[in-house]
Amino acid sequence: DVVLSTSQEHISPMLTKKESPKKMVVTGNEAFAYGAVAADCRFYSAYP
Repeated sequence: DVVLSTSQEHISPMLTKKESPKKMVVTGNEAFAYGAVAADCRFYSAYP
């Protein structure tokens, strides 16, 4: 594909890797799950 082969030369990545991040980037579901585990949640029920 011509576009893919030539676009890498002109487009730089928007995200760069940091050496030691102090914060996590998570989704809302992941944040909820981490909080439940940290709070020792034993049961969770939900309706989709």
